Amino acid sequence: MKNVEINDNKLIIDKKEVFFEKKILEVKIVNEIIVVLLAIDGSLDNVYGINQNGDLLWKIQEPNKEIIGKNRFPYVGLSERDNKLGVIDFYGRRLYIDINNGEIIGKDIVK
Repeated sequence: MKNVEINDNKLIIDKKEVFFEKKILEVKIVNEIIVVLLAIDGSLDNVYGINQNGDLLWKIQEPNKEIIGKNRFPYVGLSERDNKLGVIDFYGRRLYIDINNGEIIGKDIVK
């Protein structure tokens, strides 16, 4: 695994720099994919998957209404457990993501 650091809107993977439009709030590494959560800016899709070379693999996909309902909220946190990636929205829902493509595949409630 390469060394990963953040500095405002810059993700540093070893010595390679990857820039985002907004400040990076949090980073998790799951199955060698670097998951980046950006600051809330009015956009609802502020989570990205980056590979070890700094290439964009995916941007989180819009959730299916059968999983999330009709109300969407910005993502405010990341969770990782047993190599499963979750994003936490402002409403306290943890949405599970397919780490390979950013698709939301399930949810539960965070207390």
